[in-house]
Amino acid sequence: MDSRTTDDLEQTLLATEAVIARSRAVQIAVLAELDRHQVSTADGCRSMVEWTASRLDVAPETASALIRTSRAVLDTPEVAEALTAGEITFDRAVELCRYAATGVDNTVETGWRFDIGGLRREVSRRHRFSRDREHESVCDRYLAMQPNLDQTSWRLWGLLPGVDGQIVEQALIRRADTFPALPDGTRSTLGQRQADALTSIAQDSLTATAGEGTCTPPGHRVRRRRPGNPDSKQDRHHPRFGRSDRT
Repeated sequence: MDSRTTDDLEQTLLATEAVIARSRAVQIAVLAELDRHQVSTADGCRSMVEWTASRLDVAPETASALIRTSRAVLDTPEVAEALTAGEITFDRAVELCRYAATGVDNTVETGWRFDIGGLRREVSRRHRFSRDREHESVCDRYLAMQPNLDQTSWRLWGLLPGVDGQIVEQALIRRADTFPALPDGTRSTLGQRQADALTSIAQDSLTATAGEGTCTPPGHRVRRRRPGNPDSKQDRHHPRFGRSDRT
């Protein structure tokens, strides 16, 4: 090693980093598949981040970066391809996924204008609200709920300030990560899991069990038939609730 030139040593260093990048690409692809299989729930972990940290013996922030990126690359395939090819480092891939979430096109190519620190600052700059806009978003916050005529379904919509929205999103994702698979072994869509998470958190509040966590989402429980409609097939075949064994 001592007889090698500085350039040779540098090239070796770069080559090993490319190997690490390709290995991380394999890991996030595997983690994405395990995430779909809800392996964390089966093993009794609270989230995929906790499961990954324990299985890989890595710090929580490393596990969080792996899981966050494994989900984000679904919307940024060019980042996944560059990482798989060893063209970018894992740290750059993490920041490029955040950069892409701000609405930037050609994320990989555009991102080369910045180092890792520059990417983080650019993401922060794009997310930063002016004082007037932040005040406006706080003043305009609201949540509306509207049932249909027979109250068999509800529509929800509204507006939250940036920080409040992030809190709600994180709470829903964390609760949704605790849910097991559906009875037929499949997994609900992200929107369905978040809807179940919202109902689950509300149920905890009503039953004074907030903070304990509810591992069974509303969609996995037996639904009561509405009075006067004992033979309704709606409850039996609702896509969120699976097929009932009742005859």
